Amino acid sequence: MAATVNSRTLLSCDAIGLPRPQVRWEKDGRVLAQAGARYVMSRSGSLQLNDVHVDDSGTYRCVAENSAGSVSRDIQLLVHGTTTLSTLLLALLVVVVVICSCEMSVAEEA
Repeated sequence: MAATVNSRTLLSCDAIGLPRPQVRWEKDGRVLAQAGARYVMSRSGSLQLNDVHVDDSGTYRCVAENSAGSVSRDIQLLVHGTTTLSTLLLALLVVVVVICSCEMSVAEEA
């Protein structure tokens, strides 16, 4: 799955079962808290990432568990950067324009 920097991304994990499964999310093998500075888990189990950063790229795992067992699903997230106006302006500042003043003389034959 791909996302763009500063966008909102929803990772789906709709877990249903009896008894109702408990859902947890992991990123690159580390368990995520129920809510963070830039993400929130829905009651259905989906994970919404807000203001996505490049370092949010990685392998996310949704794990649903109840007394009958557990299942998991991996989602690979790749966050792409964007070219912003400030990046373009910085690139323009780096360009150096060289103006060459040249003189030309023509020799007349006698």
